[in-house]
Amino acid sequence: MMKRSIEDTLSKSVRCAVAVCLSCTLPAGWCDEGADVRGPRYYRRVEAGKPTLIECDVAVYGGTPAGVTTAIQAARMGKKTVLLSFNRHVGGMTSGGLTATDIGKRAAIGGLALEFYARIGRIRNFRPSEAESLFRKMLDEASVPVLLERCLQSVEIQDGRLVSATMETGETIKADIFVDTTYEGDLLAAANVSYRVGREPTGAYGESLAGQWQNVSWSNVYQFCRLPLSPYVEPGNPATGLLPEISPELPGKVGEGDFNVQAYNFRMYLSDKEGKIPFPKPAVTIPADTRC
Repeated sequence: MMKRSIEDTLSKSVRCAVAVCLSCTLPAGWCDEGADVRGPRYYRRVEAGKPTLIECDVAVYGGTPAGVTTAIQAARMGKKTVLLSFNRHVGGMTSGGLTATDIGKRAAIGGLALEFYARIGRIRNFRPSEAESLFRKMLDEASVPVLLERCLQSVEIQDGRLVSATMETGETIKADIFVDTTYEGDLLAAANVSYRVGREPTGAYGESLAGQWQNVSWSNVYQFCRLPLSPYVEPGNPATGLLPEISPELPGKVGEGDFNVQAYNFRMYLSDKEGKIPFPKPAVTIPADTRC
């Protein structure tokens, strides 16, 4: 599948993923009315229904690509599997705008990832909606029930083992195996699984590429490095100060770890094709310095 012919099918139309800082303007109604604005509010609360018990062999919490493929593979192996997604979608970044896939070495692509690329017909520049549609089709083919807007509320642990997880909707999922495939790792944390915030130093597990990467040339590694960008208010003039959100702290030494987390952002799929829908001016905006 991973041959030149696939790249030849890539559209000539300009498409890009635009990252928008999470702290920028949020749509009206994003925060719950009357909510404590001091705390984060990044999802829509749902009404709790009648308490319901759902039993299965494998419960996958997280609608990311890892969650989708885990659920499909478990079902194909004859396991009764349920996939729970925190939001209203499945596919994570792959169906959320990040369609310029970082594949690395082509020979490393196999399994369900290879099947996904073969069926969608390309390795990048596919529509996010196409990716989600294919994920849902593959889940349907494997007879995996998908429960959307399921947010973890509590867990039950017996003898150090996770036996059930209850969602805010009122369902309690009881499974032989739980798999946390979220980006945040909430189920792991709730189940008292040890974790680390940030990156490990090189010496933690003997990984040569762990920690800081200052010895690596940036010029051809990260996507914006060949653009004429300046971190200063007046481009090229340090005396004018740094732009907002730019840290003056030194990055650290090669191989050192840190306790930082990657920035969250929104990604939008844009096109210059005929029939494109322009961005309308919103009726209501929230100032960028407002925190929900």
